[in-house]
Amino acid sequence: MNVEMIEPPVAEPVTALVIQERAALALGSAKVRVDLKELVLKSKDVLAINSRAGREECHSYAMALVRARTAIKATSKDARDEATKFSKALIAEEQALIAITEPEEQRLMALRDAYDAQVEREKEAKAAVERARILAISERIAHIKGYHALALECRTADRVQVLLDKMTTEWLTQDGSAFEDTYQEFCEEAQAAFDETKLRMVTIIEQKRIEDAERAAVKAAQEATAARLREEQAATEAAAKKLADDRAVFEAEQAAFRATQEAARAAEQAEREAGLEAIAELARKEEAAGCARTGRIRSGDKA
Repeated sequence: MNVEMIEPPVAEPVTALVIQERAALALGSAKVRVDLKELVLKSKDVLAINSRAGREECHSYAMALVRARTAIKATSKDARDEATKFSKALIAEEQALIAITEPEEQRLMALRDAYDAQVEREKEAKAAVERARILAISERIAHIKGYHALALECRTADRVQVLLDKMTTEWLTQDGSAFEDTYQEFCEEAQAAFDETKLRMVTIIEQKRIEDAERAAVKAAQEATAARLREEQAATEAAAKKLADDRAVFEAEQAAFRATQEAARAAEQAEREAGLEAIAELARKEEAAGCARTGRIRSGDKA
């Protein structure tokens, strides 16, 4: 769209020199400067006051200078007031002129800003879509690389092999067009990630197989040791049982021997007591017989 440009009104350029000249013109500086110099020269011979007349002369010259100074200030004040009025009028005219174009300017600026904002929003939306696309591809590549981290967490080579088979299956199920659609300009990076991850996982499988063999050997040694310890424990328990059985037999034999000894002693004691009882009984009988004989004798003596 062609828009006819209207040049704004341009005031006559005012330089610092022009302003100074205008100030000098307002105060009549060209003539006043000469008059002031002449006025100053009139009192150059007044060097001291020695009399009343001298004082009046000095006072007269001083008052002339005072009147010159106040006249200059008054003229300057009038010029400044005029300049102030001109400045206010200039500002008012400026505002009136601007008011003609400002509404249209604001309307056009609003249209422009709205368009720029729309363009920026569309640009940001496209950028967001692009970021999301790249992020999705990055996540898919990271998913491939993630198999390596999962493999490091596996304990056995077989488990790592399962992960490798899964990754390979996922990779091989992509045909050419799907692969290019999936990774787009990052196809080479994706292929490199797959190849590197696969190589790392194969290396891990080899390491894990060595570790598996070492663990199997350690486990076999531990099981052999455990079996030997069980056999030794069984032998120890059998020996302990035999020792306990022998002790039980010995204790039984000792108990039987003691019982036999006690029975023999009891029988001997009973036999001894029976003998003593028999002797006592015989003694009682003999005593009774003796008493009977003695009684018969005594009875015969009486007869």
